[in-house]
Amino acid sequence: MVLLLREENEMKAEARADVDRRRLDEEATREEGYHAEKKETEERRSQDNLEREERALGDREDARARTQELAISLDTLTKSAWIDILEGVGVCVSHRHDHDGPARLPQSCKLESRRSVTRRNDEAPSYPEVHS
Repeated sequence: MVLLLREENEMKAEARADVDRRRLDEEATREEGYHAEKKETEERRSQDNLEREERALGDREDARARTQELAISLDTLTKSAWIDILEGVGVCVSHRHDHDGPARLPQSCKLESRRSVTRRNDEAPSYPEVHS
């Protein structure tokens, strides 16, 4: 009878040990899954951050290029000679008279902006006659 009790206790101990091993294995599996998921989440977050930084860098470069283009365009448009040409008005430097624009300029006349002539003479020039 003592032998039967001893065998029964050993079987119960083995059953408890099996249950404990299974529980530990399940816990280890869950923990591995948790760590793998955490690592995957961190990698995804890191990749998202890199992509965001690359997009931001590209956006900054595009904005800088557009700003430079705009500055060049504005600089070009604000030049006094260009403004006069766009308005179609100029001063014949050789004869000191008005022209309607470069298209109507005789070959004997050299067209210059009114502003540069005014600045050079420090007074408004007189414009006696107009060539047709």
